[in-house]
Amino acid sequence: PAPTKLRTSADVLNRLLWDPVIGKHGGDEYAVGYEDRFLGIKDSMLRDWVKKEVEHEAFASPSCLYFKRASDGEIMWNKRKKIGSGVAAG
Repeated sequence: PAPTKLRTSADVLNRLLWDPVIGKHGGDEYAVGYEDRFLGIKDSMLRDWVKKEVEHEAFASPSCLYFKRASDGEIMWNKRKKIGSGVAAG
């Protein structure tokens, strides 16, 4: 079988925020790892990252490196390692 294509960060973000089941608490249950051009790789709770991006009126989805579950740190999606599991699976 052909390998499954990795979802884009925008797809994963939309699912975490708007899925009827996951999105209910997605901002509180997931964290995003992103590349800050001055500070390097940073971690932020999803709700805080989205709020910051909305305030700057631009979602920098290319800067997203990974999404992880905050409770146990499990990586759900990682752009560089091409990991997509659970809610981030293709």
